[in-house]
Parts: sequence; C-alpha cells; structure tokens
Amino acid sequence: MVKFTKSIIAYVCGLATIMSVGASNVAANTTPSIEEDGCFGANVVAYYQGTQQNGSAIPADRSDINTMLGAPDRSNAAGGFFSLGVDGWVIIDFNGAAVIDGPGADIMVYETSFSGDNCGYSDDEYAMIELSDGTNWVSYGQICRDGAIDISTVALAYVTQIKIINQATTPDGYDVDGVEAVHGCQEIATECYGSTVLAYNPVDPIQANRKNPENALGAPQVDNTLNFVTLGFGGSIIIGFDGVVPNGPGDDLVIVETTFGNATFSSYPESADVYVSQNNVDYFFLGTVYTDESAAFDLDAITEVSLPWISSVKLIDTTPLNSVSDDGFDLDGIIALHGCQEPETPQLAGCYATEYLEYVQGTTKSNGVINSNRTNPLQALGEPERTDSYVFTTLGYGGSITVAFDGVVLNGPGADLQFVETSFNQPLGCSQYKEYADIYVSNYNVEGTWHYAGTVCKTENTIDISDAGDFDYITYVKIVNNDELSKTPDGYDLDGIVAFYNCYGSPAIVAQAILEDQQNTLGINGLNPSGIDATIYPNPTSTGLSEVTFTTGLSGNVRVDVIDQYGRTIANVFNKETNPGQKYNVSFNGSNLPNGLYMYVITSEEGTVSKKFVIAK
Repeated sequence: MVKFTKSIIAYVCGLATIMSVGASNVAANTTPSIEEDGCFGANVVAYYQGTQQNGSAIPADRSDINTMLGAPDRSNAAGGFFSLGVDGWVIIDFNGAAVIDGPGADIMVYETSFSGDNCGYSDDEYAMIELSDGTNWVSYGQICRDGAIDISTVALAYVTQIKIINQATTPDGYDVDGVEAVHGCQEIATECYGSTVLAYNPVDPIQANRKNPENALGAPQVDNTLNFVTLGFGGSIIIGFDGVVPNGPGDDLVIVETTFGNATFSSYPESADVYVSQNNVDYFFLGTVYTDESAAFDLDAITEVSLPWISSVKLIDTTPLNSVSDDGFDLDGIIALHGCQEPETPQLAGCYATEYLEYVQGTTKSNGVINSNRTNPLQALGEPERTDSYVFTTLGYGGSITVAFDGVVLNGPGADLQFVETSFNQPLGCSQYKEYADIYVSNYNVEGTWHYAGTVCKTENTIDISDAGDFDYITYVKIVNNDELSKTPDGYDLDGIVAFYNCYGSPAIVAQAILEDQQNTLGINGLNPSGIDATIYPNPTSTGLSEVTFTTGLSGNVRVDVIDQYGRTIANVFNKETNPGQKYNVSFNGSNLPNGLYMYVITSEEGTVSKKFVIAK
C-alpha cells in the first residue's frame, strides 16, 4: 500500500494542470503519438525556451517546437530540432498513451549535434531527464547527445510524460530532435469511480446527514465537507463500478477518507479494512486505510488468488473502540486508477466435468479398503454412462473428489447441475439405497471460497448454484460423501456431472431434459411388475387432489411415494403391510404444489412401478 497526500490526489483526479514558465506558451500540437513505424512524442505539454549563452534570443530556425514532435529525422541536419537554451526545458507526452517497460532501453531521446551522435567531444550537449506516470515525477539522470532511457531503473511501471532539462553549455543548449518509445505505447484508461452501492450496513449512533451512501459515489471531494458516508464502529459498505476495474501496472485503487481538520490517525483514530471481489461473493483482503488518508492499493498484493480484475470493493470499519471518533470511518470515494472496462465474456464449459483436481479416497463403512475397480477418479469425468456397471468413482466414508470444467458453468433459473449416481438395481436410490453426497461450488478452488449448494442422492440429484450464493457462474465442484446420511458399504458412487445450461441453453429445454432423465431413472416407462396394478384418478387434477388405487400379487410391505419431475420425494403417502388381491386407496393433497408432472412410485417386494399424474390448476 502506498499513501498519497491530499495534494497528490488532486492530480490523480485530474484537478491539477502543468503550467509553463516565464513568457513561453503551451503548444496546442495534436500530432498523432502512434505512427506507422513506432510511437513518438506527440504533444508539448509545457516548455520554457531559454536564451543563448550570450543572452541573445535563440534563432527562429531553432525555435519551432513542432520539429521535436513525431518521428525524429536522426540526420543531425539544420532546421530539424528545437534548442532549449540556457535554463530551458520541455515536457512532452505521447498523446495520452503510456510508454511500456520492455527489455533494455525503452525511450530514445535524439539530439542534434553537427559533429555526430557520440559523446566525448568539446561540444557535447547534456540534458537532465525526469519521467512521470501521470501521478508522480521521478529523476532519471543525465543523458549526453542521443540518450537511451531504461524505465526499469526507476520506480515507475510506465511513462506518460518526459521532461528534458538543458544542462549544455554550448551556445544554444541541448537540441531536441525527437523522442521515441522503443517498445511502443499503450492506451491509458481514464480513471473511474465507485458508481453503485451494493450494500450499506451502518452501525449507529451516526448522524442522519452522514448516512447517505450515495455520498461515497463519484469523484472524491477531498475537502472538509459532508460529502461522505460514515460506517460506524464495525459498519460496512460495498461499492460497485460501471464495469470491472482492471489490474493494471502499479497501484489500481485509491480509497479516500475524510476527517475534518485533517487530523491524523494518532490524534483521531479512524480506519477500515479493504476487501475486493470479482464475483461479489468471495472477498479478499487488500489492506487498511486510515484517518484522512488517500491510500493507494495494488491488486497484486493479494496472495490467495490472481485477480486480473475486480467488480466491487468492501470496506469494514476497524476504528479502535477507544477512539475519540464518535462514529468511525468516513468514506469520501473510491478511484479506479486504470479506469473501468466492459467485463470479458467468459468461456463456457462443455456439458461435463473434464478434469479432477483432487481425489480423497475414503474407506468402507467398516473402515476397510474400497475395491480398486471403484477408485479410478477418471470415471467421474465426461458424459455419465448411466449404467449399473463399474464406470463410476466411489467416494467412500470420509472421501471426496474435486473436479473442474473446461470453462465456466452458468447459473440459470432452477437446477444447474445434475449428479449421476450408480446404485446397482436400485432406481429409487434415496429411499431404497441410501447414498448421499454434499455439493460445494467455487470460482477459485482455494480454501475459504467453497460454498455449500446442497445434498444429492440417486433421484434427488440436481442442485441450483443460487443456493450456494449469488454466482453468475462457477468453475469448480467438490463432491463430499455425506457420512451421516449414507448407509451403504462404500458410500456415494459418482458416475458423472451434467451442466444443464451449458448443454441445453434455454430453461424450457433444460426442464425437458431433466424430466426425460428422471423418467428414465425412475423407470416410468419400465415394465409393470407382475401382480401390481395401479390407477390414478382424477388425472389430470384441477385441484391438486388425487388418489391412487392399487393391488399387489404378493403379501409384504408396500411403500408409495410422490415424486416430482426432478426426482425429488414430495411425500410418503403409504408404508405398510398389504395382502394380495386386496384393493388399497391412497390419496394425496397437492393443492399447494405448482402445476406440472408428478409420479406415484409404488415399491414392493415384486419391484417398482411408477404412475404419472399432472396437476393443472
């Protein structure tokens, strides 16, 4: 973190200007900075032309400032340069672009001396060089005649302006032929400011005129006015931007705090911790800003993850409880030094997971070793086979697997991910063969960024990413065996994962795909077991009330469940011993359910039969 004084912040915000010295005027040249064969000095920001050593004015043929702009002629010919004269200087920019730091020399300053380009002669001409990134000026040192400048030797990430100061004792001083950016230029974005309040959680007591979060938006005022918002002790605020804030060279953000009278932290302690986020779900600590500060932060300071851009900033008040401050940290505004950009469209993943990042092999329920034909993590990748064969990965008790997709998985309306589980000859899985797994999702696959999305089993096998957080998309999924709910010898068996919206696109097609899969999983179109007969009335039902009538061919326990189109168990409506040939009537009240397709699933020792019915209120 770098601390800026309030006077420097005025320049950062574009409030300061560079004035010319003496009687000289600032030129209004608009020569393009990027030409076909390179990037050159484009504009004279300010200059002062001195006199000859004898006090006379410098001749007119050496006083045209336009001769030092654009590509230098490098010819040491008369009439193609500008003489600085005694005490003369010039500031040149690159038309708003930045000279980037590449290998070796980055800037060449070409000087005209009729005796040649090499130093070591009595008529050598020298100049002192200063460089700026638009915020700070640093001294580079002296050059002789044609001078090569390496940006890496100074504390600047890039250069937007160069100042050439005469130190020659020749009659007319240093003669500037032109300035070239050796490795080219890059456009510098105009800074932007916080534009949206995503959350504001003040902690009272705070005066009412200090609780308007809109005062933290736009350009900071950097003055002793009430144009700020107060957080209160332990309060917080989250600020968004028009677009995303890129991680550029050097510092990326400036947080401005207001304290009347420009008090210091030692005399009037107020502070806040600064966090940043890409997805507005996971926030990473960046640093702390203190009383009456304009503190600059570099996103590269975050070590947990690499953030090429962020979308929001969170401040949490950390003012000491024994502070003389009445109400804690006062936020004036947030500056994005490299501007704001349109977020890039992320690359969509395919339908299925493509890579496993970690496989923690658990044990059997009795702490034994799981058979090797169940422990190949590659079997959890790609398209699920959906067969009762050894093409799955067993998690085991205490086991888990972390997988990645070849892009992002979209968070659409409703279910987003389906987890296909293998339970041999157990189509109802959840009720008949208890194997469960907890699902976590992440954008980063680092500790602290995993979010619980739900628990799945054979038929209740979809999750909605929104249940984990307000994600637009995720990239990583972790599947953890639920040791408490699972009862089978080896635990959850993962056949594969389907990303619905990446596969099918529209919500309607997604819903149809889920329905068809559940119909297959639940055996809706399967063979009716011998001896079991069932009918539903009314079907469809306009009230949600319906009744299933069934008979069995054998005595024994019968279970009747109501399942929705996603395979989730809505209700158990019957679970008792039955006699062969006897008619049983079971009613179900679905008046509180949404319209759609549902199923009565009847399970006996003879097998399972499913009967569809429709609620259409």
